[in-house]
Amino acid sequence: MTVQSLTLHVVPLDTAEPLLPILHDALPDEALCRAWMANPAHTLYAAQQAERIVGAAVMQWGRESELYLLAVEANRRGQGIGQAIVAALL
Repeated sequence: MTVQSLTLHVVPLDTAEPLLPILHDALPDEALCRAWMANPAHTLYAAQQAERIVGAAVMQWGRESELYLLAVEANRRGQGIGQAIVAALL
């Protein structure tokens, strides 16, 4: 499955609010989503197609890196977007 023109970019913590709806859909605990988004040890990513945010990821990089949360917009699931995000992060 080919994912059309997906762009993954880092989102600064102070401009991450637009990621909340997608992340919150994947993790219903809004307080935990906000805590992960605000943690300076985490790196936030937005996946965009045609200027629209269709996915997001929360990573912690280090000796033992961890993908805390991977989320894809509900109506875009099953199209390979999550796989493309993971591939771009590797």
